[in-house]
Amino acid sequence: MRAVLAFATILAAAAASPALQPEPPVHARTCSRSNKDNTLNNCIRHNIQAFIPHVKNGGKFGLPSLEPFHVPETSFDLRTGLIDFHAVMRNLTVYGLGDAVVRDAMADLGDDAMLMDVGLLLPKVSFRGMLELSGGQILELPFKGRGIFDFTFSDINATWRVVGKRQAGEEHLEVQSVTPTYTVGGMTTDIKLPDQGIPNLDRVINAVMNHYWTIMVDMGKAYVQKPISHQLRSVINTLFQNVPYDQMFPASWLAALLAGDINATWRVVGKRQAGEEHLEVQSVTPTYTVGGMTTDIKLPDQGIPNLDRVINAVMNHYWTIMVDMGKAYVQKPISHQLRSVINTLFQNVPYDQMFPA
Repeated sequence: MRAVLAFATILAAAAASPALQPEPPVHARTCSRSNKDNTLNNCIRHNIQAFIPHVKNGGKFGLPSLEPFHVPETSFDLRTGLIDFHAVMRNLTVYGLGDAVVRDAMADLGDDAMLMDVGLLLPKVSFRGMLELSGGQILELPFKGRGIFDFTFSDINATWRVVGKRQAGEEHLEVQSVTPTYTVGGMTTDIKLPDQGIPNLDRVINAVMNHYWTIMVDMGKAYVQKPISHQLRSVINTLFQNVPYDQMFPASWLAALLAGDINATWRVVGKRQAGEEHLEVQSVTPTYTVGGMTTDIKLPDQGIPNLDRVINAVMNHYWTIMVDMGKAYVQKPISHQLRSVINTLFQNVPYDQMFPA
């Protein structure tokens, strides 16, 4: 139950990670909001997934370690009629958050509004720590006690619905609500208590909680839904307040270029002959790095079913190789075009007028 709360607090940062500086995640792509349907959705899903390994051990982006993750204290109530108690868990150590898989992402990004659903799968999450029971009753016999516990959850499927809006003239989008929903595939309980006056009390509690684990999970939702929503909204809002919306999700690839996702340097060399007014550009040498690349090729039927989808999948998966290979092909024509354009400028404006002595 609490696995989602602990995980959500940390991983909520992932959605906006490519825009963070100065430690952007490796292999982040530019997710421009002009892209539609699966192109945008796959881009967002890729960036969230790419972010997770880089914060797994903590110390980056001001985030704590994901593996393991530490929670000071949390609590829950068990009310089955057969056995009832209030439980406070302290010094929790959580394992498994770093193995999260981003199942899917669906986004509708307008110029001033955002609606996004992010689906996550946590294969296995374990909570271990100290446990204090109070107000307990088993077959009308009161009890309380202290001990240790190990709760393990499996196949947690979570979806976050994030709604945001940007006011006219504002750079930053405000997250108005985050609605988390989740299902749990399984739960096991292993509580160990010293003798509390009731023989095998811990074995009885374990048996009841393991038998009624689905009830435990459903009961837990009432306790965690609101704090999960609050934590997610707070974290995601912090990110959106630090990163302008147009930088996080550029309006187009050109906006992404201007926002700095493509970093280019041009080395321009020129010379003016004695007695001449104008300088001649002799060479322009461009170098660049690319923060991301997405491919969307559409081909009519070429005799090979889904040929365009196969090409897109390969090019998007190996985009870093594509960029490196492309440099050999584009360097010369870029240099030629730049030299022509800059030379035209220098031929129309005398050198001493452009850069007075």
